[in-house]
Amino acid sequence: MLPGDVVFTIKQSAHKIFKRIGNNLFMDCEISLEEALLGFNKKYNHLDGHSFEVSSKEGNVIQPFSWIILKGEGMPHKNYPSEFGDLHVKMIVKLPKYLTDEQAVLFGEIFSE
Repeated sequence: MLPGDVVFTIKQSAHKIFKRIGNNLFMDCEISLEEALLGFNKKYNHLDGHSFEVSSKEGNVIQPFSWIILKGEGMPHKNYPSEFGDLHVKMIVKLPKYLTDEQAVLFGEIFSE
Protein backbone atom coordinates (compact mmCIF):
# COMPACT_ATOMS: atom_id res chain seq x y z
CA MET A 1 0.00 0.00 0.00
CA LEU A 2 1.25 3.50 -0.78
CA PRO A 3 1.93 5.84 2.16
CA GLY A 4 -0.35 8.86 2.44
CA ASP A 5 -1.58 11.59 4.71
CA VAL A 6 -4.48 11.39 7.12
CA VAL A 7 -6.47 14.64 7.13
CA PHE A 8 -8.88 15.52 9.96
CA THR A 9 -11.41 18.33 9.83
CA ILE A 10 -12.67 19.42 13.24
CA LYS A 11 -15.68 21.68 13.61
CA GLN A 12 -16.40 23.27 16.95
CA SER A 13 -20.08 23.69 17.65
CA ALA A 14 -21.38 26.61 19.69
CA HIS A 15 -22.36 25.94 23.31
CA LYS A 16 -25.89 26.94 24.32
CA ILE A 17 -24.74 28.88 27.42
CA PHE A 18 -21.03 29.72 27.19
CA LYS A 19 -18.88 31.52 24.64
CA ARG A 20 -15.10 31.25 24.92
CA ILE A 21 -12.65 34.03 24.12
CA GLY A 22 -9.12 33.03 25.10
CA ASN A 23 -9.20 31.74 28.67
CA ASN A 24 -12.33 33.72 29.53
CA LEU A 25 -15.92 32.53 29.24
CA PHE A 26 -18.93 34.74 28.55
CA MET A 27 -22.61 34.08 29.23
CA ASP A 28 -25.95 35.88 29.59
CA CYS A 29 -28.07 35.71 32.74
CA GLU A 30 -31.75 36.66 32.42
CA ILE A 31 -33.37 38.12 35.52
CA SER A 32 -36.73 39.74 36.18
CA LEU A 33 -37.23 43.37 37.19
CA GLU A 34 -38.03 42.13 40.69
CA GLU A 35 -34.73 40.22 40.86
CA ALA A 36 -32.83 43.24 39.52
CA LEU A 37 -34.26 45.46 42.25
CA LEU A 38 -34.42 43.06 45.21
CA GLY A 39 -31.54 40.63 44.61
CA PHE A 40 -31.33 37.09 43.27
CA ASN A 41 -29.33 33.88 43.40
CA LYS A 42 -29.10 31.56 40.37
CA LYS A 43 -27.17 28.31 40.05
CA TYR A 44 -25.64 27.03 36.82
CA ASN A 45 -23.63 23.97 35.86
CA HIS A 46 -20.17 24.63 34.48
CA LEU A 47 -18.62 22.82 31.52
CA ASP A 48 -16.80 20.38 33.83
CA GLY A 49 -19.96 19.66 35.85
CA HIS A 50 -19.34 21.73 38.99
CA SER A 51 -21.99 24.27 39.89
CA PHE A 52 -21.49 27.99 40.40
CA GLU A 53 -23.73 30.84 41.52
CA VAL A 54 -24.51 34.21 40.01
CA SER A 55 -26.10 36.47 42.59
CA SER A 56 -26.67 39.97 43.87
CA LYS A 57 -27.42 41.13 47.37
CA GLU A 58 -30.57 42.90 48.44
CA GLY A 59 -30.14 46.64 47.99
CA ASN A 60 -27.66 46.25 45.12
CA VAL A 61 -29.70 47.21 42.04
CA ILE A 62 -28.59 45.44 38.85
CA GLN A 63 -28.56 47.68 35.80
CA PRO A 64 -29.60 46.19 32.44
CA PHE A 65 -26.62 44.93 30.41
CA SER A 66 -24.21 45.35 33.30
CA TRP A 67 -21.54 42.69 33.90
CA ILE A 68 -20.67 40.48 36.85
CA ILE A 69 -17.19 38.93 36.65
CA LEU A 70 -16.54 35.67 38.49
CA LYS A 71 -12.78 35.34 38.93
CA GLY A 72 -11.30 31.91 38.25
CA GLU A 73 -14.46 30.44 36.67
CA GLY A 74 -13.15 30.54 33.09
CA MET A 75 -11.05 28.03 31.17
CA PRO A 76 -7.71 26.70 32.42
CA HIS A 77 -4.56 28.42 31.12
CA LYS A 78 -2.72 26.37 28.51
CA ASN A 79 0.63 25.94 30.28
CA TYR A 80 -0.67 26.51 33.82
CA PRO A 81 -3.69 24.22 34.36
CA SER A 82 -4.03 25.33 37.97
CA GLU A 83 -4.80 28.91 36.81
CA PHE A 84 -8.13 29.82 35.24
CA GLY A 85 -9.59 32.69 33.27
CA ASP A 86 -12.69 34.58 34.36
CA LEU A 87 -16.39 34.14 33.67
CA HIS A 88 -18.08 37.32 32.45
CA VAL A 89 -21.85 37.32 33.03
CA LYS A 90 -23.97 39.88 31.17
CA MET A 91 -27.14 40.74 33.09
CA ILE A 92 -30.24 40.77 30.90
CA VAL A 93 -33.12 42.39 32.81
CA LYS A 94 -36.50 41.29 31.45
CA LEU A 95 -38.90 44.21 31.87
CA PRO A 96 -42.66 43.66 31.96
CA LYS A 97 -44.52 44.35 28.71
CA TYR A 98 -47.15 46.40 30.55
CA LEU A 99 -48.18 47.58 34.02
CA THR A 100 -51.61 47.41 35.55
CA ASP A 101 -53.13 50.70 36.68
CA GLU A 102 -52.43 49.73 40.30
CA GLN A 103 -48.79 48.93 39.53
CA ALA A 104 -48.35 52.22 37.69
CA VAL A 105 -49.71 54.14 40.69
CA LEU A 106 -47.40 52.25 43.07
CA PHE A 107 -44.34 52.87 40.90
CA GLY A 108 -45.31 56.54 40.62
CA GLU A 109 -45.46 56.80 44.42
CA ILE A 110 -42.15 54.99 44.89
CA PHE A 111 -40.18 57.02 42.34
CA SER A 112 -41.67 60.42 43.17
CA GLU A 113 -39.92 60.50 46.55
